[in-house]
Amino acid sequence: MYNNVRWLSRENVLRRFVDCLEEIRLFMQNEGKIEQYPQLLDVMWLSKLKFFTDTCQRFSELNVKLQGTNKTIIVMIHLIRAFDAKLHVFRNDIITRNYKYFPNLKQNINDLDIHEKPGEETVTEEFISVIYSSINEFSARFSQFKELSEILKFVYPEVISFDKLNLSQFNWLEIEEFEMQLIDFQSSSIWIQKFIETRKELELNETERLTSNISKNANNKILETWYSLPDTFNCLKKLARAILIIFSSTYACESLFSEMNNIKDSLRNRLADDFNSACSLLKVTLLFVI
Repeated sequence: MYNNVRWLSRENVLRRFVDCLEEIRLFMQNEGKIEQYPQLLDVMWLSKLKFFTDTCQRFSELNVKLQGTNKTIIVMIHLIRAFDAKLHVFRNDIITRNYKYFPNLKQNINDLDIHEKPGEETVTEEFISVIYSSINEFSARFSQFKELSEILKFVYPEVISFDKLNLSQFNWLEIEEFEMQLIDFQSSSIWIQKFIETRKELELNETERLTSNISKNANNKILETWYSLPDTFNCLKKLARAILIIFSSTYACESLFSEMNNIKDSLRNRLADDFNSACSLLKVTLLFVI
């Protein structure tokens, strides 16, 4: 079984290549092979290489944030929305030629001499076009997330307005009494206070994660709060469960392929299907516990 090189590895390879660029050129010169790779001396080609390296680094940072278990679609949408806004900032950074968010490119541009400066205009236009295409592609790829963004606010029902909820995608839940139950819920200070306390605890968990790198499973806390509601709010609970169990990424499936590389290794002498299934189930059980 072979795996293609993923985006994270590609970014690492590019970054290491750029970091060792001077040593690579020196090695090629000593071997008398520098003429076979004229790109290593082409300042415009190097500008494109370093722009691509910086861009891959930004996408890899997002990739890392999207990975991992126990992340609801709400968390994913916040990350996607933030990166969508960052892409516009990156484009403006190239347009203004500050290159604040492209350190490798900035270093290469600063090293250009007076005769090479005219070429900067050409490559800059290409970079703007690439980022603009990324913005459009990013927006199209995650268009469904945008459609769900308003309904996802219902996870904290004490502040949501029924008029702003688009329940057309959740007709299969049979929640005809939803509006009446929402009115009853929002009229009760007891249940509203319960969610206020939950949000305060989640804020503390997020503060610990950002300051001390201590990560707690916030999603379980939200689920516990919803499960504690009485069945008189069964329609609200159905919708909340439907939202919280949406698979927001393919991480669980992709991680299983990685686990299979470890399960079906050369040291195992009994590779029957029932053993493989049992091992796979043990590996991924925690991914699906709610």
